[in-house]
Amino acid sequence: MTGRDPTEAATDGARSDGAANDPTADGGEPRRPPTEGGAPGEPLLSVEDLTTRFHVDRVISAVDGISYELRAGETLGIVGESGSGKSVSVRSLVGLVEEPGRIDGGAVRWKGADLVGAGRRTLRSIRGAEIGMVFQNAKSAFDPTYTVGEQIVEAVRAHRDLSRRAAREEAEGLLAEVGLPDPASNLDAYPHEYSGGMAQRAMIAMSLAGEPELLIADEPTTGLDVSIQAQIIDLFRRLIREREMALILISHDLGVVSQVAERILVMYAGRIVERGTRGQILESPRHPYTRSFLESIPDVDRRKELSSIPGSPPDLGSPPSGCRFHPRCPVADAGLCDAERPPPIDFGEGHTATCHAYTDAYAGEADFEAGSERGREVTR
Repeated sequence: MTGRDPTEAATDGARSDGAANDPTADGGEPRRPPTEGGAPGEPLLSVEDLTTRFHVDRVISAVDGISYELRAGETLGIVGESGSGKSVSVRSLVGLVEEPGRIDGGAVRWKGADLVGAGRRTLRSIRGAEIGMVFQNAKSAFDPTYTVGEQIVEAVRAHRDLSRRAAREEAEGLLAEVGLPDPASNLDAYPHEYSGGMAQRAMIAMSLAGEPELLIADEPTTGLDVSIQAQIIDLFRRLIREREMALILISHDLGVVSQVAERILVMYAGRIVERGTRGQILESPRHPYTRSFLESIPDVDRRKELSSIPGSPPDLGSPPSGCRFHPRCPVADAGLCDAERPPPIDFGEGHTATCHAYTDAYAGEADFEAGSERGREVTR
């Protein structure tokens, strides 16, 4: 078996290099230095109407016009069922969507500079050095033919001007920082010799090699037992506090996200259906999908009857008209919810949801409590 150069793995941060969206994939663009910070008060990251589609025998709209901002030091969680577009949305940020996928619209502004359409070298100079990536299934993200240490050393040297000896010392320090026991010995171990929790810690260490300002973690606790999940969550909390990094945490587990994120986006079928602070989403959910999502989560502190969301997520190759949740929604209004895209409703203090039930046109059976009354329709 022929292994992959660990330098490539280190700079890409994944098994994809984003050439699908790269007009200069032949390497014709000169390497640019990392982007400088934007104007004071500007968001670190601004996503505007991002649309990513997969062009196969039909067009699959995996991400359909999402927008959000992230400032330095903030923590953002993106939650939703499998197939909601969470992972594709964050891979789109740094050009890691492969053919037949491509970004068909919108902008991704990193410190004010639009990354959509940027060349491969520009994106690779930002990945790792400014935006670190932690992917699910850490063992498969490492090249099995190189030691973990070799791969972390190359990640360090790809972004920092250090000798191999100094880079190895830095790699050992990174493994110690993420809590891996006996880091000097574990540098020389191969990925298959690591447990799942150790591999995830090592992947986090490699993502920190370039000293990024933003860390994106895509389902970082999937497949880990509960005690290891708790340790990984504690590790993220400590790292973002000590390193003053921003964090985007992707998960289908709202419980995991709520332990870390200050703000939460709820995605369904490629769209953001609700956004708000952790307290707003957990204590005053507005969208029927968010409510159903919360009601399906076990609570060890009190006995309650668990409910499930009926049906399955829609086929994004031919999504439902109107509100994409209407086929599964217990309070859908026929003739409205299945016909018109719902408007965003503003509940104040940054809390919004896209739902017809809060509009005057709605004539369905929803009887939401007074605490979640009408709200104000956002004018576009």
